[in-house]
Amino acid sequence: MNPNKKTLKCEFETAFEYYKKTVWKHVRNLPLAGAQYAVALRAWERLDTACRAWLESLDWSQKAAVPEIRAFKPCRLERDDTVKPELLATVASARLGTPKPKSIRDAAEEAHRIIIASRDYLKSLPEPKEKSALMVEAYSSSVSFEDILDSSGKPDCVPLLPPVQAKRNDGNLKLRALEQALKRYAAGAPKKIQHGIRDALKNKVILCRLLEEIRWERFRQHFKG
Repeated sequence: MNPNKKTLKCEFETAFEYYKKTVWKHVRNLPLAGAQYAVALRAWERLDTACRAWLESLDWSQKAAVPEIRAFKPCRLERDDTVKPELLATVASARLGTPKPKSIRDAAEEAHRIIIASRDYLKSLPEPKEKSALMVEAYSSSVSFEDILDSSGKPDCVPLLPPVQAKRNDGNLKLRALEQALKRYAAGAPKKIQHGIRDALKNKVILCRLLEEIRWERFRQHFKG
């Protein structure tokens, strides 16, 4: 195989494994919100870019061997007018497993509270956006260290910074490990990145795009493909 094609294929395969192991296997097609979606979208764009680059290097007859990746694209949790508060309240009630009410009035009050909470939640969801607007949003969004740690080892959740040793601490990322990961990345980075990481360590908040770069480099260093 042409050396350039081989390199592009390797880059695609690494990006594909990165996306599948650090995003897809945790959430599949579940809609994502906030930093979860921002990091997943950045990881997807990385995969899509690698796929396009490899495809462009191939002859027409070779393109059919490239895996189809569109089904893996992350889905954003956003407002959907077909979902009604009453339906959401019914599902939420089933998941709550609250004790049986003592009276009809207590049952009505509880149901009323759940319906109101469901209505307010649906109103809080963002409106659908165009792809370009979503990319800008993902590029400029940030996430707290607390949310990064909370995402680690949590079911149906994208680990915002997956631990290198999955079995250590029951798969949970610790604050010290998070801070060390940032410092290691800053060591060989341009001054602008170093400044951004110093700010992140001071304020305990980091840009999602920078966090995704760090998780990508961590994966590349430890991936055995």
